Amino acid sequence: TKRPDTVVDWLPEANWASVMALAEVDGNVPAFEMLPDDLAEGKRWREWCDLEKPEDEKLPMHWKDTDPFAKLLIIRCLRPDRLTAALELFIASNMGPTFVKDPTVDLASSLKDSTPTTPIFFILSPGVNPLAEVEALGAKLGYSEEAGRFHAVSLGQGQETVAEQALNNGFKSGHWVFLSNIHLTQKWTVQLEKRLEYYAEAYIWQQIIRKRVYECASFRSDSSIYGFASLPELTNAMSSRVLSQGTTNFVLSASSGASGGDVPAAPDSLDADEDDLTELEPMLTPPRLGGGAQATLGCGGTAPREASVQFELIDEVQGHANFRVFLSAEPAPHIPIGILQRS
Repeated sequence: TKRPDTVVDWLPEANWASVMALAEVDGNVPAFEMLPDDLAEGKRWREWCDLEKPEDEKLPMHWKDTDPFAKLLIIRCLRPDRLTAALELFIASNMGPTFVKDPTVDLASSLKDSTPTTPIFFILSPGVNPLAEVEALGAKLGYSEEAGRFHAVSLGQGQETVAEQALNNGFKSGHWVFLSNIHLTQKWTVQLEKRLEYYAEAYIWQQIIRKRVYECASFRSDSSIYGFASLPELTNAMSSRVLSQGTTNFVLSASSGASGGDVPAAPDSLDADEDDLTELEPMLTPPRLGGGAQATLGCGGTAPREASVQFELIDEVQGHANFRVFLSAEPAPHIPIGILQRS
């Protein structure tokens, strides 16, 4: 049926076609077959259609008490741009507001679940910028830009190098790094995935080395270790560049004899279980981003145990336990799956 002249000015042809299709649906009160004539004769329908949010108002005339679902069908015909908002109202009314409200994310709780190798990833929606919330939480915990412990980089326009420097500084010094809009740098996200993998591997190697040192110390009460006065000195050296000068072979052993000092207790917890570390050790490939050294951790005792650890000691290996990475991106198919799985 051709559009009546009275609706041509305010109701597009496609919308009128939808009205005519709805008019063929039976079972509604008032009957949908009455809708075309009511639209053609009633000025109040035009006023209703011109509302910014017509879904919040009752339908005109004798349609005011129409069933809520029937109202959805009419909105679909006359104001399809408001259908999503109308559906939210319908679901909230029939099922409860919980089903239409986005769940509130407690950033502080998410931070507790994160680790130096588990970034917090924000999937962006229009008008959302999580940077301010992260900055506020960081300021409370002492990680602010003013203190030099918070680095925010918005990707794009050649900011990849700046982002890499921020990640390296944060990794070594225990800073927070927020990389925004990583979806804008398709090629660099591949490098970011590899860098995050390297950081994770470096932390595991630190734990393996630390575990072996404490194992050696536990065999004998003497904590004197070749080249170092005490075990604390050794562990401190492992967190510094002392061992990274040139290519050197260090033999670290716990010898028998009188005690040379207190042996510190093993850490209360490690990011990975000790048994897991033992299983992972022969399978891991050491970090290979710089020049390095070879360390052989030989443990004394009636049945000497020896763990030969080949690794390259570089600045990046000294990963800090407080290092945290925050990422944000709009949904994009080119974001590497490894980044999503690690976050």
